[in-house]
Amino acid sequence: MAGAAPPHQHARPCRCRAGGVPLQLLHRPGAGGPAGGCPGAAVHFGAHRFCVPMFNIAAVWPMTREGQHSFWGQLIRNPLIVATVCGLCANLLGFRMPSWLEPPVARIGAASIALGLMSAGAGMQLGLLTHAKRLSIGVLGIRHLLQPLIALGAIHVFGLQGEQALVLLLFSALPTASTCYVLAARMGYNGPYVAGLVTLSTILGVLSLPYALSLTSLLPTP
Repeated sequence: MAGAAPPHQHARPCRCRAGGVPLQLLHRPGAGGPAGGCPGAAVHFGAHRFCVPMFNIAAVWPMTREGQHSFWGQLIRNPLIVATVCGLCANLLGFRMPSWLEPPVARIGAASIALGLMSAGAGMQLGLLTHAKRLSIGVLGIRHLLQPLIALGAIHVFGLQGEQALVLLLFSALPTASTCYVLAARMGYNGPYVAGLVTLSTILGVLSLPYALSLTSLLPTP
């Protein structure tokens, strides 16, 4: 049937999305700054330190089971987990970056999103998306249309206000992180298909961010 995907096609991108979608809510350093100021950035970074390892573990575990890989081996080689753990250890040990090292590190960090999108674009095969039209539309529709509504509901349920509510709502509408593609390719899954999803999600972010901003009128008032 046209637009239908083989059974294994559903498992692979969905599992990659399991690691990518929640990460995308949190994995945009600096995005909370303009929206919520310094308090908004603090909310983002606090959640980021906790959720990046947790969601990566949740994504790696089912993928290693299906692919017959070593769970712990893949975990200790996961760059996001390694980087987060190293950063936490450095912080607890009181390490402070020398001032002369800050400019190059800041430039590398600023280029990370562009480099990630370039790597996803290099591995992209848009033709694969046409072989799984329903899956692609479903995944992207949930990501960009329903997830801001889910975030709005969570804001009301948990009574979030101010910077916390605004940061959660905006981050729920951001495009999927390019680390989805990196994880899929490293684990032997359908990397080109996931790269196509990441690319389309980045384009749809132009629409989903204004859409999320239009929901700010429904946020609870203090």
